[in-house]
Amino acid sequence: MPAARRRLETVVPDDKAALSWWFREIRYPRQLPRDYTRSPDETIARCRQPEYREAAPARGRRHGELRRPDGPRRQFLEYSAEFDLKRIVLECGGKNPALVLPDAPDLDAVAQPIVDGAFRSMAGTARRRRVIRNRIGMLKQAASMKRKNKATLIGLGAVLLWASVVALVRGVSESLGATGGAAMIYTVASVLLLFSIGFPDLSRFPKNYLLWGGLLFVSYELCLSLSIGYASNGRQAIEVAMVNYLWPSLTLIAAIAFNQQRANLLVVPGVLLSMLGICRVLGGDQGLDPAGMLRNVADNPLSYGLAFVGALIWAGYCTVTARIADGKNGVTPFFMLVAAVLWIKFAIEGGGGMTFSLHAVGYLVLAASALGFGYAAWNTGIMHGNVTVIVGASYFTPVLAAAVAATLLHAPLSAEFWQGASMVCGGSILCWLATRSRRDKARPVRIVNEADGSCHG
Repeated sequence: MPAARRRLETVVPDDKAALSWWFREIRYPRQLPRDYTRSPDETIARCRQPEYREAAPARGRRHGELRRPDGPRRQFLEYSAEFDLKRIVLECGGKNPALVLPDAPDLDAVAQPIVDGAFRSMAGTARRRRVIRNRIGMLKQAASMKRKNKATLIGLGAVLLWASVVALVRGVSESLGATGGAAMIYTVASVLLLFSIGFPDLSRFPKNYLLWGGLLFVSYELCLSLSIGYASNGRQAIEVAMVNYLWPSLTLIAAIAFNQQRANLLVVPGVLLSMLGICRVLGGDQGLDPAGMLRNVADNPLSYGLAFVGALIWAGYCTVTARIADGKNGVTPFFMLVAAVLWIKFAIEGGGGMTFSLHAVGYLVLAASALGFGYAAWNTGIMHGNVTVIVGASYFTPVLAAAVAATLLHAPLSAEFWQGASMVCGGSILCWLATRSRRDKARPVRIVNEADGSCHG
């Protein structure tokens, strides 16, 4: 039995304050059972014919009574969960005492005047009620801000995890092969997602989302992983990743064309700046050199082609899921499907040599964790954190990814490359700013739904 349950305090009704201003008061015509030290859920279940009286003036409702309600336990617990309460107050009518279960340390100071009977007069009680209400409001606001800041940090962690994906996937493919390495990564990542997010009830998912969303998601992940794996060297893998980061600008173009997304004129320089940044990256040490860019692409057209097609596919995924996902997130089954397709491809190709070593296993675990936990952290941040901060930070992923990859892959990058990567980031940010003000004011819920569709930065 927890220590908090052993320190139950009781006071007579005349001495209690209005902590129930945040709770649903429960008045019992009969005395509480002797074993009331059980869990609150069991205590409520054992009390006969409770009468509920709502005490929530802040919600603009009138006081009323519900005699013999159909679901008393569910109503009480849902009301407590709605405010994220950890302290439960059971108030008993007549001469029965008010039972306080002190399970929330942050509210102990607020509840102390109740349990020690520090005030007794009606005037003092009224004043104390106002103090307690304000105090609880401040505590709840502080707790809410703390949870939001924590979720925001988790969301920013997703950005850092995804920034390491390029280097880690490349490191795995050098030891296990492009296809075999990717198959191993998504297999391990699927297991991690099963434990962190779980497997959803697919019967509740829209069929169109499962079909088209799954097809586009699998296609994109195949293009991304194989484009990095097929790269000739570390520097080319980084350049391929920069091509893939065209997807934010392409997503905005698709949203304007197909989802009636409103945007201002910043979208034009944003898209142009992203395109010029990619051209500068592909131009090598010469910068904006069309001939050098074509020679660079011709050296490995498969990798660059997969990266560009992947950017188009992910833009289509974000556009489609924003309309048909209905707030669902199928990242776990989609990852499992990606792993299955990669293993089928691996078998069709006749397998291949996979050299397992401590270095390869380490990169494999890190790559799978970055992908799997990255999606889990992103969803947590988007659902409960500061969306503006997280999404804004995600547009710096190209520069972060290049920095991490250059360090881990020992691939020196020229000043022209960094200028091009910065241009890609700047173009994406301009595209984001082109829609931010209108979208935040007109459709605040839409942002969450789009983000919940696993469209990351």
